[in-house]
Amino acid sequence: MLSHPSLLPRTCWVWFALVAAIAGPGVYAQDTVPALSYQEVLRLSAQNIDVSLATRNVAAAKSDVLAANRSPLPTLTARASSIDLQNGNGSGSVLQDQRIDKSFGLDWTFERGQKRELRTQTSEKSLAANMAELKAMKVSQQLMAATSFFDLLAAQHKYAEIQAISNSYQELQAIATKRLAAGDISAQDQARIFVEARRAMADTLSVDLERKRASIALANVLGIQTRADQLVLLSDWPPAWDPGTLLSPLQAHGVDQLPEVQAAMDRLSAAEISLQLAQSLKKSDISIGSSVDHYPGTSDRLLEVRMQMPLQWGYGYEGEIARAVAQVEQARDQLEKIRLVLASERMGWTRALETAQQRWTDYDTVIYPQAHQVAQQAELAYQKGAMSLTDLLDARRTLRTILIERLQARADYAKSIAAIQIRYVSDLR
Repeated sequence: MLSHPSLLPRTCWVWFALVAAIAGPGVYAQDTVPALSYQEVLRLSAQNIDVSLATRNVAAAKSDVLAANRSPLPTLTARASSIDLQNGNGSGSVLQDQRIDKSFGLDWTFERGQKRELRTQTSEKSLAANMAELKAMKVSQQLMAATSFFDLLAAQHKYAEIQAISNSYQELQAIATKRLAAGDISAQDQARIFVEARRAMADTLSVDLERKRASIALANVLGIQTRADQLVLLSDWPPAWDPGTLLSPLQAHGVDQLPEVQAAMDRLSAAEISLQLAQSLKKSDISIGSSVDHYPGTSDRLLEVRMQMPLQWGYGYEGEIARAVAQVEQARDQLEKIRLVLASERMGWTRALETAQQRWTDYDTVIYPQAHQVAQQAELAYQKGAMSLTDLLDARRTLRTILIERLQARADYAKSIAAIQIRYVSDLR
């Protein structure tokens, strides 16, 4: 009879993980890799390096708001003129007696056209966009982590299944060796069983490599660098969900509520305000200042008042305005593109969930039970001499294929559930 690890109690998988952590060949001797649950994976993925970079962008955008919301700084001017290099300026103190025209003045620039307000509003909209992009980044990383988690979970279950099949072939090979010695089977049948046993061992190595690669992929998303190929998962498959329970919040959740769309809308608002800021350049800023002069021999208290402003002769900032207009159109096109992509993505998730749920149900309730029953009957029939070795091996190969397909169907179903939960139901973001 074929042993089937998936029939073991769920707690056995936890014990398997703990035993692996303790008995493994130096797995956690130096650098400990914690056993991870699904919720812990989602939490860590929302704190990885990509999320950290997005957080830094938010901090920089906050600084931009602070820098934008201020008036131009005043300018201090110190000047010394009328220095007579030919005849000299007389004797005595340079500051008090010598005939040198000295002045100290201050100049203030007064912005016109609400430049400061528009500049601040642009920075605030950019900050809002960065904050929305931070939420989108967390969701994106959690989606990647969930996909990697269930890929690794499927690989671990697959390894256990293939290992059990390999062990059953080893038992069959031992029995075949005894039967060959007793003359019950031919040498050809014994050789065929040997080949199948070696093939099962090779499959075990291949699945073990797949498991390690899935572990490394999950570790990369989480930012775990130490012994990444030996991550241990404590969680099992999520419970089955009624598609209607998940699809109802998906259908009720508008595309414009998603953080990617919110970020694009804020970028569009920032571009529109930037256009107003470019148009405000047509109103020239005025600089007003005054100076106090000290010129011995003429007067110790001379006052100068001045005003400056650029003259827009031959150029009215057409280049800056045209660029701002192009950026508004670009932001509007980007918003529409994101809306279309996310709308298509939502429809795809709806179809994927329905298909994955139906496929998993078929494999779990119909295909796998029948294949398992056929394999059991084939084992019993072969032991009693009522079935040929060819039919037995065919039944085993069919069961092996269905086991792998069943696990893949379960992983696809779990990933579909996770995608909708993270996107529309989860409160982690």
